[in-house]
Amino acid sequence: MKDAQQTLTHVQGLGPEPLLTRRQSDLNVEETTFGELVHKGSLRMNNKAGSILHSCESSDAVQIAKKYYEAALQMDPEFSSANYNLALILENEDGDLEKAALHYKTAVKKRDGFVEAKLGYQRAVAKMHKLQQKKFDDELRELKGKFVRWGLKKHFEEFQRLMVVQPGSRDCLFTILKEEAFMQEKALKESGSLASLFDMILAEAQCSTCSKRLTYVLSARLVTQPLRISLKVIKMRFRFNLMELPKNHNSALQPKQTVLFRMKRLSAFNAQSYKFEEFLERHLGHGQPIYYVQTHKKQKTKKILESVLLFISFSSEDEAQDFLRACVRECLRNGVVKTMLTKEKNYNKADARALLHKHWWSNKELETVKKQHHFCLAE
Repeated sequence: MKDAQQTLTHVQGLGPEPLLTRRQSDLNVEETTFGELVHKGSLRMNNKAGSILHSCESSDAVQIAKKYYEAALQMDPEFSSANYNLALILENEDGDLEKAALHYKTAVKKRDGFVEAKLGYQRAVAKMHKLQQKKFDDELRELKGKFVRWGLKKHFEEFQRLMVVQPGSRDCLFTILKEEAFMQEKALKESGSLASLFDMILAEAQCSTCSKRLTYVLSARLVTQPLRISLKVIKMRFRFNLMELPKNHNSALQPKQTVLFRMKRLSAFNAQSYKFEEFLERHLGHGQPIYYVQTHKKQKTKKILESVLLFISFSSEDEAQDFLRACVRECLRNGVVKTMLTKEKNYNKADARALLHKHWWSNKELETVKKQHHFCLAE
């Protein structure tokens, strides 16, 4: 009983009172006081969750209520109150701020003037930023200790300076530092200090051009894929109007007007791959935004940076298809870009050439582009 009382105190304010308590057929639809058209089965799920929270008959009342809110949304995805109530539990009980923010944001989109959900979203995002900054500071402090022990304090401080000078590249620079620490720990068991390699990496993080030094850095034995990816993104920032899309973004990019590149293969991050940027410079207008998202894969207890998705948006479907056609043509004439952006097992030159003879691509042709290349119209 003591546990139940503690839970009751903690969950006060998790959500509004049940919207409706009467039981009617699931086939009927009710307009709530908020102007939502909600199936009564969903309402009953929501009401049941509210009753469980307020009666607190069980020590795990919150988690039981959570399942009811999830069920309510399965029955009626447009039920914004269930989104809001579920977000409150995710924020205050589970501590899953990312999912909470997503549900708050969804509730705002579903119901005009949903002030509580808007405030909840702002609160969850602020908490996330605070936790992320604390994690960043803690990890940076730990990295500094390692570099000081290795006699590389100045190298670390130079990266710190770059993080201030290039705030948009902060996360990429931080990833490079973490990967350097991983490489150095491995090298100490095998050969020794990587100070000279690190000096070259630092120099490359401050310039946009390609050089023999870059070729050496990218082909060095211990250099990791996350480091290659981060260096690529930093260099693209010097040459393009590159902007990061937040995780779980809900951007205004129009799918049929946006070309998506999936850059995952090792060939997309070697020294020759910068021919791809030359191609972009020839075909994109000055200042054309390129949005990017970094993707990760889980490996044991941590996430590893795996690839970069590039989104290039155009003002019309015609422009997007023209650019997509230029990409197909470049793969036919440029061996470097072909290696980077074609799917070797699926690629067929004759099919690619046939695409270029068609003025407008139907869904079938667009599917062929997607099947053969690591680019397509965004979906």
